[in-house]
Amino acid sequence: MGSDNGGDDERPAHSVTLSPFSMAKYEVTYAQWIEVKDWGESHGYTFNMPGDMGSEDYSETQDENHPVTCIEWYDTVLWCNALSEMEGRTPCYYTSASQSTVYRSGRINIKSDWVKWEADGYRLPTEAEWEYVCRAETTTYSSFGSSIDGSDANYRYSGDSYDNGTTPVGSYAANAWGLYDMHGNVWEWCWDWHDSSYYNSSPSTDPRGPLMGLARVVRSGGWGSRWVHLSSANRGFNDPDHSDYDLGFRPVSSQ
Repeated sequence: MGSDNGGDDERPAHSVTLSPFSMAKYEVTYAQWIEVKDWGESHGYTFNMPGDMGSEDYSETQDENHPVTCIEWYDTVLWCNALSEMEGRTPCYYTSASQSTVYRSGRINIKSDWVKWEADGYRLPTEAEWEYVCRAETTTYSSFGSSIDGSDANYRYSGDSYDNGTTPVGSYAANAWGLYDMHGNVWEWCWDWHDSSYYNSSPSTDPRGPLMGLARVVRSGGWGSRWVHLSSANRGFNDPDHSDYDLGFRPVSSQ
């Protein structure tokens, strides 16, 4: 995990061991977002943002197979809980360490011990889980090799131009493990708080980030990002109530 050749917050490169988990093959689409959001709102959930299906300038050309955008971190966590309950699974996120009240509304900065990490429900990936799946056993700049170009991913490869917007999920080749858009298209929310020096002291088994912070980690790079932000090790971050037209997510499950 990490890189000794990247930004300061990517250092040092270090070995991490993870418990078993599975990750969604695609970024969550707008159609999936709406289906689960509608179910949640009829079953006691309240979301903070409606979500969108593309870039601000090109939303009229988008369809429901594009990744959902314009959602904040809190809503992705609420959505994961709603999907878990919709499918009859045990939710992962709760409003206190007692893990007795399911998180269904508001903007709550959930702590790690409020999470049922081994539940069969859905949750956001930890930063380490995200990078593990992105790399797919590679140690190169990206899962495609030592470089990346416009045939590999959707990103801003034409200078200062912002003329692409999102593409439907799965439009580019999958990585070696069959996951799509791990580089580009939209940034993806992770569980962890961001700390630029966290790698200097992070646990070697199942790291879950600092106990507190100001911003949550985002990974992948988006359609408006330059190539330097698309590496497997690149770390971005945003306030948890931030939303944008190149910011989405994909869930994981421990079972």
